[in-house]
Amino acid sequence: MKQGITLLIVLLFAGISTTSFAQIRFGAKAGVNFSNMAAKSDLGNADEIYKTKIGFHIGVTAEVPLSANLYFEPALLFSTKGFKIDETLAKGSTNLNYLELPLNLLYKFDVGSMKLFALAGPYVGFAMSGKTKADGDDDYTIKIGTNKEEDDMKPLDFGANFGAGVEISNITVGLQYGLGLANIATNTDGGLSVKNKVFGVSVGYKF
Repeated sequence: MKQGITLLIVLLFAGISTTSFAQIRFGAKAGVNFSNMAAKSDLGNADEIYKTKIGFHIGVTAEVPLSANLYFEPALLFSTKGFKIDETLAKGSTNLNYLELPLNLLYKFDVGSMKLFALAGPYVGFAMSGKTKADGDDDYTIKIGTNKEEDDMKPLDFGANFGAGVEISNITVGLQYGLGLANIATNTDGGLSVKNKVFGVSVGYKF
């Protein structure tokens, strides 16, 4: 997956002409995240105890034209992810803070005075910090690293984005789903796998 992302970046930038750089549109976006986890082990899935947690994302974007309707849109975002647990015997939440680099391709088409777009592409995320809050207990700071004996989660996350939206003049409104493909658990004993999944709603402005 890492090699595939690197190859995609190289191919995309290789196809950008000098004229295209003059046509780059920079922008900003922010929105709401509805995040959760896909968790399973040899004992089965644990998805039923994980509930959606509301967070946010904010950052900057660039839009590079590749052809008449096709665009490359990298972005640099601060994004919060995690989950909630709301069971009779356990209540709490986990919040993870990521610096995220989406590398999306956009296809736009005109509908009257506005443009509709569809997007898809990979993303890479780097965990900066995290905390777990449980009812009746002090907050626990999540240890980020690759040591299965000492750390709670890996710093690297990657996956695939899919989405759609509308652009009216300089304003965009979009829906996006981020499917995590990286197992962020450091201790994978018993077949443990924990992956991010995030549905986002965003509003952006392009200069």
